[in-house]
This record gives sequence, structure tokens and C-alpha cells, in this order.
Amino acid sequence: MVDKNFCMSSYLAFRYIEKDGYEFYDGLKHTGDMPYPEDRKVLVKNAEDVAKAFDQACRAIKAALDDYPRENHRHGIIHDCLPTEEGVKICRDYHIQMPVQSAFINWKQEPDEYLEAILGKERAEKLNPLGTFVRNGIIISDGSDAPCTTPNPIAWIDKAVNHPVHGEAISVQDALRMCTYNGYYASFDEDKRGSLEVGKFADMVILSENPYEVEKTDLKNIKVEQLLLQGLPYRSCRENIFKAALRGLHSRDA
Repeated sequence: MVDKNFCMSSYLAFRYIEKDGYEFYDGLKHTGDMPYPEDRKVLVKNAEDVAKAFDQACRAIKAALDDYPRENHRHGIIHDCLPTEEGVKICRDYHIQMPVQSAFINWKQEPDEYLEAILGKERAEKLNPLGTFVRNGIIISDGSDAPCTTPNPIAWIDKAVNHPVHGEAISVQDALRMCTYNGYYASFDEDKRGSLEVGKFADMVILSENPYEVEKTDLKNIKVEQLLLQGLPYRSCRENIFKAALRGLHSRDA
């Protein structure tokens, strides 16, 4: 746990940890927790410390794989901000994956102007280095880090493809793969889900438009028109409480 009084980079959101009623998105608010014990906190005083932490994680995984080689491991580093050249090289050479959160790009709670003010422009531009990872052949999978950001893959794709930092935007193909196949790869499930192939679960969505054909700036406007799980239309589990109660009583009598 990082001390919220010294948070930087990927740890910025921790400064909200004791703000009761803080709104993240769509009316979802934070409920304050008890402060984390002082003896369990790690001080991160500046951005250099965060970069050191990234390198330490990379070196630790490298050392483990040197001692106990695994060809098909899925080791990864989450909240992989401010990567160094050394760290990126280790990740490339040792096939260390990166579960990322592109939803934090242009996050309304931390505008780019604010990030530049506390980190400097050069460091701020390294907070979500998707293009750097892709160019180095590092597998990236996406997630929302909810409740901080919206759990909407369309928004993740839009932000990744329209990344405001030159050189860090990725292609529509890479963004789609990041939000589908690569996520299942990260959990050793790519043989069952993540792509439409014979023998896999037919989990898929029907979109309002083709992501490959719309203008990149219009990706955010694409809607999910239908969700299918194992080939069947998804049915919401939500129902009227009275209907649920009646159904429960009826099944008990039966």
C-alpha cells in the first residue's frame, strides 16, 4: 500500500481513499475506509521512486524466471506507469505482460494539465505508454480499475486509439485485441475464450458500427446492441423484487 500523502503516477488515485462521498463515475461514490496501518505503507515521494519500483518488479520477475524458467508463464505488472528502458527491455525479453487501464487516459478526475503540473510534461506523457509496449512486442490487456473509471470497453478502445501523446496511440486492431483475446491470455483462458474459433465459447457482442470502418474519433460513439454468452442472448439477472419473491415461494411449494 502506498502512502497517499506521497502518491505519484499510478498511485495518484490513492489520495481519494479517505474521501467519503467522492464521486468517480455515473453517481458511484466512494465510502471511506479505515486508514491503512502505518507499518504497512510504502513511501513514494517522487516519480523517480515509482520508476524504481517498476524496475524492482521487473528485476524480481526476471530473477525468478532465471532460477525457475517457465516457457508459458503469464507474469505481469499492473499499474505499469513510468516504465524505464531497462524495465521495458526485461519485459520484452522475458515476455512479461502488462495489464493496463487505458480508461485513465484523459481521466476527468486527473486532467492532463494537473498531471503535467505535478509530474512535468515528460513524465506525464509516460503514464500510459501503450504504444511503447506494443512496439516492444509486450502483450497488453485492458481493464477498468473500477470503481475509479467506467467499466466500458468501448471507452477503453477509444482512449487507446486516440491517445493524446504522440507515439503512444495504438491501432484499432491492437486495441480490440487488448480488450478481448489478450485478457483471456492473461488468465490462461485463451484456448476457451477471446476469439471466434471452432471449439471456443461463443461469447461476443454485436456493435452498432464496424470499428475498422468508422473514423477513429467516432469510436466512442459505437454502441453495444447485443451481448451473447456461449452463443445465447444475454438475459439480465435483474428483476422486480416482488416477482422474485413470488417465484421463490412458488418454487418452494412445488
